[in-house]
Amino acid sequence: TMLSFGVGEWCRVFPVEQMMRSSGGYIVRRDSGDILYRRVLERYVQLATEAQVPHAIFPEGQLSKDGRMSPAKFGILTYLTRHYDPARSAELVFVPIGCNYDRIPEDTNVIESDTHEFRARGKRYIIQSGVAFALRTIWEMIAWRRSYGFACAKFGCPISFNDWLKERGLDWPAMDRNERYAVLEEFGNGLMQEVGELVPVMPVPLLCHALLEHQAGDVEEKELLDAFKKRIKHAEERDATIILPRNDPRLALLHAINQACARNFLHQKGARTFEVNSDMIKVISYYANSIDHVVSL
Repeated sequence: TMLSFGVGEWCRVFPVEQMMRSSGGYIVRRDSGDILYRRVLERYVQLATEAQVPHAIFPEGQLSKDGRMSPAKFGILTYLTRHYDPARSAELVFVPIGCNYDRIPEDTNVIESDTHEFRARGKRYIIQSGVAFALRTIWEMIAWRRSYGFACAKFGCPISFNDWLKERGLDWPAMDRNERYAVLEEFGNGLMQEVGELVPVMPVPLLCHALLEHQAGDVEEKELLDAFKKRIKHAEERDATIILPRNDPRLALLHAINQACARNFLHQKGARTFEVNSDMIKVISYYANSIDHVVSL
């Protein structure tokens, strides 16, 4: 099926922009103050909705800088519901989706993107590093030289906007702008809570969460396995989706350790002894934060 989704200005480089547009993407200039641009974007979203084209919406409006979920922004949601009338409009149904990864290829750039040092390097550096990254990644994929581990998306139950309004006895067409925004804020935050509960627990983020407790000194594999199992138990109590190869915690830990050593998160000191690389704490925290709300002790 055709899919319509907003992408940031980061993709406005060849050939990424062309790939995104051919996949149904449209550019969203988040910081644009151009009123005409905003009106055109709003009308485009509304026309796509009226034609019942599925939308992929990223409520946070940006990539996470620390791995945690950011507060939702309600611009696209406002566009979708501006002229919504339960009596005449096609039903609006939202399907929350939680995603997580063992490795995000651009993690270090995302973490550093807000720093002065990164921005001082200029667009030329960003383009050069982007091209080098793309070529290296393509080569690694073709030659099977690097594993990116597991990735998982979990789909939640569909939520009908019309049914949600009915449950609360709300008359959407009769509301003024401020009342509608308050309702959308409640609805959007509820969706974000659903997404947070759906985020899968992956082996590498699990290991990273455990490593934050063992930053000083060496750590044995057995200690990591105990910490691993404790977090799995907490995640199970919260009905989280847990990705374990062959449903085996030790196998999942070994997979995560291999990934962590390849990324220099860990230095192997002995047969089953490791040391956390203090220079990579920011990146380790980035992955740990993605599941902190599910596995925190």
